[in-house]
Amino acid sequence: MKEQLIETKGGPLWIEDGVIRRECACVIENLEIAEETVAVTKKLANSISGKKLLLVDCSLLQKIRREARVYYAQKDNLDYLERMAFIVKNPVARVIASFFVGIGVQPIPIKYFNNEKEALDWLKSAR
Repeated sequence: MKEQLIETKGGPLWIEDGVIRRECACVIENLEIAEETVAVTKKLANSISGKKLLLVDCSLLQKIRREARVYYAQKDNLDYLERMAFIVKNPVARVIASFFVGIGVQPIPIKYFNNEKEALDWLKSAR
């Protein structure tokens, strides 16, 4: 069951079974979307007791503008989470997700998956 559903310009965010979930509903993300997404994600994280896990379905995403990538990668925009998983179903989304995994030492474990079940299993193994 979706709890605390919040619609943003970049797509909905909600909590489901203790996991923060985001569905990227836009094709191109810019800095404005990134800032709103991080603010809402932090708000949802503050309402969870225990580990903060984030699942992002970026299947529709085709591009993240440079300023948004830099913003997302900032340590304080990640370090409140325990783990982050991406669901990627197309080659473009895989490249975008691999950017986050490959930009050096991350403050949290980040992985990408082809399907939701694998991603959730990995996230929940942190509990």
